[in-house]
Amino acid sequence: MEGLFRLIWRGEIITSVVILLIGTIFGLYLYAFIASWFGAFDDNTLGELKTATEMVKGLGFMAKPLYKVSEWASKISPFHNRFQISIFKEAAAEAEQLTKEKAQLVI
Repeated sequence: MEGLFRLIWRGEIITSVVILLIGTIFGLYLYAFIASWFGAFDDNTLGELKTATEMVKGLGFMAKPLYKVSEWASKISPFHNRFQISIFKEAAAEAEQLTKEKAQLVI
């Protein structure tokens, strides 16, 4: 990767910005793949990630592939669902209850 960036960089600010953007975006998807492969997402958290990416409007073109990379890495991972969140349903119910209470709160 460094060799590629040495070919791109010309000592100008614009090439530095391009390298920063490429590295950041590529790194984001690489991190999502590695984290998913090592079991960071179970079925519940993948569902939450999918819901979150469907809510994104402006940068949806970046969010949807992030979900797809995570989903794909989870499918091929031997660690998928090995580290499940055991209290997911209870936590989701509590979050919904707190959201309702917040909506009723008038300051």
